[in-house]
Amino acid sequence: MPITNQEVQNQLELILNASNFNASDRLKKFFRFIVEETLAGNAGQLKAYTIATTVFERRADFDPLHYPVVRIETAKLRNRLMEYYFSAPEPGPVRIEVPKGGYVPIFSRIGKALEDSPPGEHPPGSPKTQALAQIAIAVLPFTNLSEDPDDLHFIEGLADETTLALTRFEDLSVVSSYAARCINPSAEPLSVIAQKLSVRFILHGSAQLHNNHIRLRAELADAATGTNIWAERFDAHIGNRNPFAVQEEMAQRMVSRVGDSFGSIRRKLMQELSCREYEHLEFYETMLSYHNWMPTFNRELFLHAKQSLEQLVLASPNNPMVVATLADLYASDYQLGYNTVPSALDKAQEFALRAIAIDGTSQTAYWALALNFFLRRNMPQFEKAIAQVIPLNPANSYMILATGLLIGLSGNFDEGIALMERCRELNPSSPGWGRIVPYLKYYLAENFEPASNEALLVNTPGCFWDPLLRAAAFGQLDKTEEAMEAANELLALQPD
Repeated sequence: MPITNQEVQNQLELILNASNFNASDRLKKFFRFIVEETLAGNAGQLKAYTIATTVFERRADFDPLHYPVVRIETAKLRNRLMEYYFSAPEPGPVRIEVPKGGYVPIFSRIGKALEDSPPGEHPPGSPKTQALAQIAIAVLPFTNLSEDPDDLHFIEGLADETTLALTRFEDLSVVSSYAARCINPSAEPLSVIAQKLSVRFILHGSAQLHNNHIRLRAELADAATGTNIWAERFDAHIGNRNPFAVQEEMAQRMVSRVGDSFGSIRRKLMQELSCREYEHLEFYETMLSYHNWMPTFNRELFLHAKQSLEQLVLASPNNPMVVATLADLYASDYQLGYNTVPSALDKAQEFALRAIAIDGTSQTAYWALALNFFLRRNMPQFEKAIAQVIPLNPANSYMILATGLLIGLSGNFDEGIALMERCRELNPSSPGWGRIVPYLKYYLAENFEPASNEALLVNTPGCFWDPLLRAAAFGQLDKTEEAMEAANELLALQPD
């Protein structure tokens, strides 16, 4: 049944008068304005300039390109609406949302899916699934190609385990297994399924069991383009192994390639991000600017990410992922010698602890805290914090790689290298800076030839560590020309 204007108006008044809609008078005025203008047929006029001059009483010469007040207030409104629908005991029959990329609200009916969801699971569009991210993914039931119908239980469990593994990535929204099982992948096009589930990405495929061996063929579809952006085949031998362990292992390998910081979703979105103006990023694009910096340690990309995250924290001060990410950036400012943040380690520790207070399961927050203790040379506290990181998401290859780096730099080379090998096993697309640990192991043992080979694999040209390692190894090998070339690169990056 279509939603009437009166139903939307009633829902608007219900939200505005709710005690748990924690919004300022100005934000409430803004909310009323965009809803009522949309109901009046004026959605096409909801631009940043119009809102700034009409709602926020800015002067006629207001320039929305240089003053992000409307974008900041819109981000606040999205968060307040999310909190309202998550916490209100009776939120009302209509959901009002303001999608990314604009200021026009959309209206949908809250159906029985929310009421019928099993405990701990949430249907598409629910506040929980939108709490941390705007990019959503669904895992459809894998098609059973086995001759034995009893194998269906194992294959269904594999899809459920994959869904669970994806939910551990803090900035992905994942449709619940309950909602996905209601979909027949062969009955309609993926574009229609994506629209029904309110997702952009769909993970689907087929599985076959034969003689205690399972073969899984998985594909990731992008509903925005109608194309598959990733496909891979996974094989595993079950034998006498616990079938649940096999499911978990296959799910971790799959989701690392899809949802990880180096995965297909991030790579696809970062390609799109490269065509955007950094000054005009919204929530998820801001988080992507951080992911864009991580593999390269490029200083310019770092400055873009830091500036965007600092604005986003003002709009989302209680979002643990945002707060923890800024903590990581501040610690990295000190670690990499950018020196753009006064008292960087103090600020980084403050934000890391704040993020943990908001969400004690935030992997990014514990990582940022561990990095902070490491840089302060507080090794007992570092060991406690770093031990928390990987168990919070064992499929996050970036966190495995970063953890391995710090453990290796703390002197435990073999454990650090083992973690880096685990990272490459989960996701071969990991960046080269993980080679720093095996380089140091070889170099300190005066095995300079293999150290120079590792230095060439670092391949992080925007970071001073890359030419520094090459200059040192080549110098020890009396390869003067290569050493001087690397030293000149180093001085170009760090003239002091």
